[in-house]
Amino acid sequence: MSIIPYLSCLRTSGTDAAEFLDAQLTVKLSSLRAGQRKPACWCNAKGQVLASLLVLRETADSFLLVLDSSLLNLVQQRLSLYILRSQVNLKPADDISIHALPGESDGPVWAQLLCGSDHQDGKPRAEQINAWQLQDINAGWCWLSTATSGQFLPQMLAMEHWQALDYKKGCYPGQEVIARAHYLGRLKRSLWRVQWEHPNDVALPAPGTHLSDQSGTVQGQLLISAHSAARVHGPSKDLALGLAVLHDNHIDTVLSYETNGTLYPVTAVSAISTAKHRMTDAHSDE
Repeated sequence: MSIIPYLSCLRTSGTDAAEFLDAQLTVKLSSLRAGQRKPACWCNAKGQVLASLLVLRETADSFLLVLDSSLLNLVQQRLSLYILRSQVNLKPADDISIHALPGESDGPVWAQLLCGSDHQDGKPRAEQINAWQLQDINAGWCWLSTATSGQFLPQMLAMEHWQALDYKKGCYPGQEVIARAHYLGRLKRSLWRVQWEHPNDVALPAPGTHLSDQSGTVQGQLLISAHSAARVHGPSKDLALGLAVLHDNHIDTVLSYETNGTLYPVTAVSAISTAKHRMTDAHSDE
């Protein structure tokens, strides 16, 4: 099995770990049993998602927070500010490697994650990394990075679809803003699968790349992109796929991004449903 190089683990441990995470994240985690997992978000006071997370309960007093590696230090530093007198330790889980179990799946890669220190390490090929990212795009899940952190409400990232947002739990940072957006229905942006023709010899756009209309006004932002298996106009181009947060009134507008002076038109293909994904209350490794 190959290590997923763009994900890292932050271990939250101590007698108050469960209560601490319940007060910080968008879902209730104290009910998880050892070996179970659940997606979640950590937000700022404005309700904007700082990190998309997969939380795994190791023991009664220990949790692993899986997140994009670029956010590891930032989340550790900022989350530590809330510990105060709580009996909580927060530090990178350097003893843990993150692997993906082999086999195809319709779900996100996190549903196949295996975290542990006793698995054979292997550096993945670029094709394997692309396959993992393509799997997440098809599923509708995105790991936020430093380029996309702190900009979107959870609903704009379709976190309801993954039951990573609980409107019935107690307070957490940004909860009032998130609840207001839910009950008043005033969101103007949502998560879409997008596609475009892309030359094979040009790097895919980075997370955070702006999508603009013909007047140059930014109407969306790419979160993740990957090469598909489809070829267009011969072997020199393929069909690239991605997830993007788009303004709802510009879904049918021709949007594009620029690389090295060339504009690449991007088409919105399908919205990521906010209906809850069919899954048990908490995935288990058992």
